[in-house]
Amino acid sequence: MRRSMWPVALVALLVVDALLIFWALRPAGEPSGLTSSTSSSSSSSASSSPSSTASGDRSDRVIVVASGATSAWRIMTGATCSGAASAQLTTDSGKSWNAAPKLPLKAVFSASGSEAGNALLSGLDASCKPVVVELSRQSAEVTDSPVQWSVNPIAADLLLHDGEATEKACESGQIRDLASDTAQRANVLCDGGVIRRTTDAGATWKTVGTVKEATGIASGSAASDYKVYVASTRECGVRVAPLADELAGTASGCVDGTRNASAADITMWGSMIWIGDSAGGWVTRVEAPAPSTSSESAPSTSSTSSSSTTTESAPTSTQSPVTTQTQQSTTAPAWTPSTTTRTRTRSTQTWTPPATTTNPSGSWTSEPSSTGAPTTSTMP
Repeated sequence: MRRSMWPVALVALLVVDALLIFWALRPAGEPSGLTSSTSSSSSSSASSSPSSTASGDRSDRVIVVASGATSAWRIMTGATCSGAASAQLTTDSGKSWNAAPKLPLKAVFSASGSEAGNALLSGLDASCKPVVVELSRQSAEVTDSPVQWSVNPIAADLLLHDGEATEKACESGQIRDLASDTAQRANVLCDGGVIRRTTDAGATWKTVGTVKEATGIASGSAASDYKVYVASTRECGVRVAPLADELAGTASGCVDGTRNASAADITMWGSMIWIGDSAGGWVTRVEAPAPSTSSESAPSTSSTSSSSTTTESAPTSTQSPVTTQTQQSTTAPAWTPSTTTRTRTRSTQTWTPPATTTNPSGSWTSEPSSTGAPTTSTMP
């Protein structure tokens, strides 16, 4: 009986070995995982879409959120929930950056500043679910409070106002950047450099101009003057100019040290514009061009048709912004604006750059002439 069992045991052993060999040599299946519907909805510029990030080694874009005259947040983020997002804070006009608390986010689609100096980030968490995170110097916590204006993380062609979807902001394509300054008024940068505006909390939208090379927008207003500023890529680097100057063809020059930048995000605080490139390699501040006598009034919108494109009034100034502070290495030669004249009622005066001083590291610094309320910044 014992001898008769050996053949059976041997056959069983051979069968088990064959199964193990088959399992080890079988073709590897495709890994399972979450697929985000927003994988192509994030971009650092209006002219090109970035490749999505599979790890935290590289960010697709940077979002800059000003929180004071000399302080700002820099958020570096991937484009999908398979990427990574991190934040840094400067309190010395960008001379140095300190790591902020770890973000419970994989991608950030829009950001805005709070009165407390914190940043409100709308994005996707590790489960690829849309959340809002309040970032402070001590923590980064998910909050239930809706953000006044934000890009929908799961559908970047939609804008949210107090957490509710507005009418479609872009007639085609996606929202590449957002600039808001009141509860009723906001501007969006759409594909192709099309800039559209609402003055009724998103109920209607109207095209106010097109800057094909635009990568970011910001808005600000003086006592009797409202302007939208546009960052765009040029052969000389990144140019920041009022939208009206771009439409009139009078914008010129580039911000010092931006020759190698491929795109830029901008945000405003008072009279200062903060600029960050798509790789997060530098942040600089420029002083916003002084308001002209003719204001850039917000149009009354009653239709979202692009056929009713509004051309913003051409300014009486041909000036360009002047670099006041540069972060990290900038090998490109400094751009010095040529002397221009701007005509005002009853007088003509020559515009010259604001006074600047040089710090020991060689970067330019200048304190803003005023402070102001935080504005919303997104996308690049």
